[in-house]
Amino acid sequence: MQQYYISAAGNDTANGKSIETAWKSIERVNQAKFEPGDRLLFECGQRFEGELKIKNSGTKAQPIVISSYGEGAKPVITGASCSSNFISLNNGIYVADMPQKVYQLFANDQLKDLARIPAKGFYSIEAGDKRNLVDNQHLNLAYNLTGATVRIRAVNWQYETALVSAHEGGKITFAENMMYQCNPRYGYLLDNKLEFLTEEGQWFWDEKTNKLFVKTENTIPPEFFKIEAVIFKNGITIAENVEHISISNLQIEKYENAAILGLGNSSHISISDCNINDINVYGICLEINSGNYSIKNNTISDIRGRGISTLESSNNQITHNTVLRCGLEPGYGFDGVNNGLGIAVLKTEVVYKISTATFDKVLTSNIPAEVTALVKPFVELPYPDEKFVVEVLELAFGLRTDGHLVSVDNAAAFKPEKADAENYLLQIMAWVNAEAKAQKLESINNRVAYNYVDQSGYAGIRVDGTHSIAEFNVIKNSLLHMNDGGALYCWAQNEDYTHHNILRNNIIINAIGSCVATANDLAYGYGIYTDNKCHHITIENNTVVGTVGGILINDEAHHQIITGNTLYDNQMGLVFSEYFMPDTLVECEAYDNILFAKKRNQRALFVECRCREKFEPGLLDRNLYANPYYPFPIVALTYKDNVRSFKEYTLNSWQKHYGQDGASKTIATANHDAGGQQSHIFINETKEMKSFDVPTDLVYTDLNGNILKDKVEVAPFSSVIILQK
Repeated sequence: MQQYYISAAGNDTANGKSIETAWKSIERVNQAKFEPGDRLLFECGQRFEGELKIKNSGTKAQPIVISSYGEGAKPVITGASCSSNFISLNNGIYVADMPQKVYQLFANDQLKDLARIPAKGFYSIEAGDKRNLVDNQHLNLAYNLTGATVRIRAVNWQYETALVSAHEGGKITFAENMMYQCNPRYGYLLDNKLEFLTEEGQWFWDEKTNKLFVKTENTIPPEFFKIEAVIFKNGITIAENVEHISISNLQIEKYENAAILGLGNSSHISISDCNINDINVYGICLEINSGNYSIKNNTISDIRGRGISTLESSNNQITHNTVLRCGLEPGYGFDGVNNGLGIAVLKTEVVYKISTATFDKVLTSNIPAEVTALVKPFVELPYPDEKFVVEVLELAFGLRTDGHLVSVDNAAAFKPEKADAENYLLQIMAWVNAEAKAQKLESINNRVAYNYVDQSGYAGIRVDGTHSIAEFNVIKNSLLHMNDGGALYCWAQNEDYTHHNILRNNIIINAIGSCVATANDLAYGYGIYTDNKCHHITIENNTVVGTVGGILINDEAHHQIITGNTLYDNQMGLVFSEYFMPDTLVECEAYDNILFAKKRNQRALFVECRCREKFEPGLLDRNLYANPYYPFPIVALTYKDNVRSFKEYTLNSWQKHYGQDGASKTIATANHDAGGQQSHIFINETKEMKSFDVPTDLVYTDLNGNILKDKVEVAPFSSVIILQK
């Protein structure tokens, strides 16, 4: 076992085996071979540029250690290089030679915008599809946009990035098809062209001339700023098949891709007590088939994409981390789905498509030629889920006329008979699904616990896969820049994808939802959201406050157990929503929950089905349905003959209508004009019992009517509601 030292005052020709003979650079470290038990130590208070590559393994008894020595601040491992020698171009723009590709730019540690139009916000899409965007108002420019990057709000929950391959008039064409498509009134921006460099604080790197252009604030010369150009992609890369590594007490900052990247089949890695900040895509990223990681006690902040991200990675412990400000720059970070996540435990989201192989070998020999002609325009077009393929085929076959995400020529001369069209659709989707499900990997036995996640562009924590647990986490201020998601969220593409997970004892506050750059005006920010095809999920003893919906069980999710949760001051408390696939949201249980609507316009329970008349998601009982300002805490929506019917219920009328909830209770005023009762919630986000002072302005009781005096005791990771007497 050998101890190696790296110091800014070191010498790469030395042996690195003592403080006096320390190495100087990361490049020198990468040339060495390390043995089990070796320790690689960076000097505290010093700064080291480059990419550290870990290629050798330790053992369980003797891991290879990467850490620090000395006193002072954590050593900084950085992907940014200081830039100088700028020359003025006399128009507020300065230029310097920069031979390396520049990914991001910081001035005095503040991230600066890549040259873009519009300078802030988004332009609005006029028309488009998967390959083209039309905007005659803003794209009729005196210069060509080929080579620019376009960042598009494609749907509520996703931005997509594309390269402009052609530009003519008010239309741009992309180099590749989008996953979704350009829709009218959704937003986009363009960046990475020198012509866009018009605003102070912006920059551009020209790959043809290797020059860096900067337009500084108030025309102050760059030498008065600390200008850092991000030129490295990953801070620490753990190579494939490497195991038993310990990384601790480092500050890792300013990289393009990831601060720490664990490649496939890496395992038994510990990452602890590190500060990670100012990363474009990932704070920590574990790639396919990595696993048995311990990620704990880290502070991860200002990540454009995801704070901690695992993909098909099992047996990980992600605990006691603080994750702040992820995904707060819309359109940047991770390209596509699952951007803006604090902590993400993910499986591969398979692209659904009608492949050329399926079309040539299967469809053309099993389906009439006039039908295959209707299908051919969609061959090899990517879709994020099977329902989008179903939608385009239904439109093409004349089975529907209300598509929102596709453009289909419904005026085509030939349309098959309804029964034939439905049969062809079933055949085609069987082949599409078979191809999509051919890849089978695992994300299993992961634990996400005792983390504090605040300010996420999309979800705070996402847990896909199986037999995993998210518990004792605090999640605040999520869905700040995207919509239709949950602070604590899971999703599935098929029945084998996400099931038998446990979401318990979490505190969730303020899931917002943003409609910026969309054609929508309704924000959908949920506290806990189990999405399509998730099943056998247990949701217990969570507190959810300040959301559109406290807990949402969505279309095709089934066998959910919702118990012991406190949902307070949400627009809707518990929501069951079957909207696309009838008879798929079934066999759920909801019992012993406190569903408390604080305000008059809120509801405790919302049961909706947009595709059939009768909808019963499962067994409900022993719940408290509370709205102290309104007599009807429960609302149901059903659908028949193109008519949506909303009905509001008292608990008594709900019990008679639904035939359940016999042991449930209610707190509701008999007269909604008489005024209601004030309430408060005390939330304990700590591991210890905590006392709260009862307000003295009024007399308060607990929910059982017991008068409260000076203090309320609240158990760890739980809450107590008090009510005006």
